Amino acid sequence: MELMAAYLHDRVLQRERHYRDPLDPSDVKDSQLLRYYRFPRHEILWLCEVLDPYLRRRKRRSHAVPTHTQVLVALRFYASGTFQNVIGDSCGLTQASVNRIITAVTRLLTEKARTEIKFPSSASDLMKTKIFKDLQSFRES
Repeated sequence: MELMAAYLHDRVLQRERHYRDPLDPSDVKDSQLLRYYRFPRHEILWLCEVLDPYLRRRKRRSHAVPTHTQVLVALRFYASGTFQNVIGDSCGLTQASVNRIITAVTRLLTEKARTEIKFPSSASDLMKTKIFKDLQSFRES
């Protein structure tokens, strides 16, 4: 009887795992986003929106890492150049998970780069790009 009570007691103590996400871009200050990820908030949110259909897990039974966390983990790796286990420790993920996330996000970004990145093809396009770049640097100073 005591064995049955102990079994039932342990079973009650087992709870469903919930992943607490420490990397919600809406909770991080703008200065920290630029410092740690090298991107402003609106660009990070745009990346999350574009990559979400590809990074979101299809099955509901797993406790998948949210898309915004995957994007931020990859951006942090690109920006810092540090070890994957250090990045994983800072956000509660294993080194293996960080490796899979970086691989997936990098693959998607390189695929998107083929259609999204366009270089100027004419002299007038080059001049527009130069003027736009000069205007941006003027605003920043």
